[in-house]
Amino acid sequence: MGEIQTITADRLPYLTFVPQDGRSIPVMAYLDPSHNWSLFVQRDGSFMIYHPIGAMSTTFITSNLVLSPIDCCLPLSDFVFQYTSFDDTLQTIKAIEDDFLNSLASIHKYFVLLSYANRHRSAHPYTLVSTELEFAFGNHRSFYDLLIKLFTSLYKKLKLQKDGKPISPASLTESFDRILGKTDEYLAESYHFAPSIISYLRKRESVFKALRQVRNNVNHKGHSLDRIYATEEGFALSLDDREWSQLRTFGIWPEKSVKNNRIASILGLLVFIADDIEAAMAGLADAIKELFVTTCGGVPQRISEGHRMCLRDDLVSHFIRLPEYRQNLWISSNDPLESLHKEWEAVHQPTNIQG
Repeated sequence: MGEIQTITADRLPYLTFVPQDGRSIPVMAYLDPSHNWSLFVQRDGSFMIYHPIGAMSTTFITSNLVLSPIDCCLPLSDFVFQYTSFDDTLQTIKAIEDDFLNSLASIHKYFVLLSYANRHRSAHPYTLVSTELEFAFGNHRSFYDLLIKLFTSLYKKLKLQKDGKPISPASLTESFDRILGKTDEYLAESYHFAPSIISYLRKRESVFKALRQVRNNVNHKGHSLDRIYATEEGFALSLDDREWSQLRTFGIWPEKSVKNNRIASILGLLVFIADDIEAAMAGLADAIKELFVTTCGGVPQRISEGHRMCLRDDLVSHFIRLPEYRQNLWISSNDPLESLHKEWEAVHQPTNIQG
């Protein structure tokens, strides 16, 4: 076995600026332009280098413009990596990515349960489907609270001033729900939120509150999600049920997708939740960038010019397929599962690792 190579931080292949402002140096997997992987382990001030043959599920840095079918670049994650790589923000963005993947896991389990129901006609998977819906709503709430936690960790580090004097904002709650309960005036005067942050909160408010209402009805008011229907094309709910009527305004179920007796696809609801999570991440990245410009005179220096932070996981395939699902909410369970597994096997072949 050969000697393990070690390098200093300034020799990390993706690092173009070593921060001296309290930011950490993110130590992550690296996919080079030749599609070879490197993994760095910090020890005694230096970094040991390993070269795995592939990656199953990880965040990684790359300069490659073309990604594999199980990779994606999330703007909020890349923003944290490039500009705000403090220890607490790095920990929180990992939890946010986990909730993002959880939303895609719900879509995958939808197809798994549909395949099971179609193969076993005597099975009644309604409870399995309803509990998965409950999980999806709870995950959505958890995700939004993590967004506030991420923002709070950054906001504490800003040197806010008013009339040339330092100011200390009121203590921030880590509950997205409670933040929304404050007036715009309170957010501006007590929290000293920039207009970009207030605007962001109001843009996310209507969807968050609508999904929160369904979740609260189930968790606290004894409402049931048991009225679920199964067809060969998918699981369904009734738009006549009061739980779902308020969601119609968001365009989750185009009229052409609604079946007889006002039956609508549960896949549409899961796709809508995943869409909202992705949009909330991207919107927060834009709002924080504007906050840095208006409050701090600009964003900090990037630590990795020409590179971006990406996420690799088999479930990302569903993220890439979200436009396809939106176009066809009624889809045979075997079609996506079989094609996905073939895709995953191809990517994970050691001789066919792509980036």
